[in-house]
Order: sequence, then structure tokens, then C-alpha cells
Amino acid sequence: MAFPGDVYSSKCSARDALGLISGKWVMLILLAHSPLRNGDLLRRIDGISQKVLTRTSRQLEQHGLIERHDYQEKSAHVEYRLTAVAHSLVDTLCALD
Repeated sequence: MAFPGDVYSSKCSARDALGLISGKWVMLILLAHSPLRNGDLLRRIDGISQKVLTRTSRQLEQHGLIERHDYQEKSAHVEYRLTAVAHSLVDTLCALD
């Protein structure tokens, strides 16, 4: 029988959150902090591919950890920013240092 908050249960939302933030590149993207363009993130995070960055960014956006801001200019200008929830998460994790 599963209890609320039981991380051993496949239905636990905390388990889903842990699964998301334990991804190989997730914390590096979140720790980038400031609003950054896709190319900036690619240069900053050594070893990540464009495909993986795009997929991970979409997951983080779907889960409300980053926001995608499209400036609607002639040249594609899109920035990614942390949401308040992500800032709180990053601050908590940095406090563990």
C-alpha cells in the first residue's frame, strides 16, 4: 500500500520531480541562471548536443522550471529564463554546498 509522499510508489509526485532534476544535463541548465539564448547554453555546457539541449529545455519548460521568451524579431531571438520555482530549487541546492 502506498502512502502520500511515498517515494517508493510509482504514483508519487516527488518521485517524478526527483526523476526530472536528476537528468544528466538538467542541473547544469538550471545553474546557468541568467536569461540565455540557446547558443549561449550550448557554449557554456561542454559536451551537450543541440538535440539533447532542445529536448531537456522543452521538458523543463513543460514542468514550469524555465520560460521561453520569443522576441519576435527578424532574426530568431529566443531566451530561456528560470521561473520562480526554479530559482527556489537552485537556491536550495546551492545552500547544500
